[in-house]
Amino acid sequence: TDKIKDSDRYRFRMKHDQAMPFGFSGKIDIDMASDGDYLHEFREGYAGFDKTEAYFNKTFVRELDDYNDPIRVSSLCLNKIGEAYSLNAGARWYDDTISQGNTDVVLHKLPFVRFNSLKQKILKTPFYWKLSSEYTYFYKADGPKGHRADIYPRFFLPKRFGNYVAI
Repeated sequence: TDKIKDSDRYRFRMKHDQAMPFGFSGKIDIDMASDGDYLHEFREGYAGFDKTEAYFNKTFVRELDDYNDPIRVSSLCLNKIGEAYSLNAGARWYDDTISQGNTDVVLHKLPFVRFNSLKQKILKTPFYWKLSSEYTYFYKADGPKGHRADIYPRFFLPKRFGNYVAI
């Protein structure tokens, strides 16, 4: 195999949190490397993996992928949390440092949308409902692509029998 020249090697990582209009918040995490050995060779030092990991964990309360992991995850997420629901939308790109651009067989999530609600009473009835749902478009340059939607509604009728049994 061809060795990567030192002048062609790189590492780019960043994290950013942003307040958005209408109560949304945004987060971006980027972690890209030219090759799988880069993180091992530059693990220590001021801009090395260990110091960067500690800084990101302290500042953003989010970690980087392990330095041994050849798949580096970059993501964008928009989020809104209400009193009884959460809405998350975004994209996840998986950078394969082993293939080095020869083939792209890793599935990326471009985009995904999740909507979840807490258990809530249905009007003035004794029934409750809850919803978990997600839509994802899976993409890869080489190979099949596809859509997936998961919708999981639940309905509840809680019953109590004295102070001892709840169903």
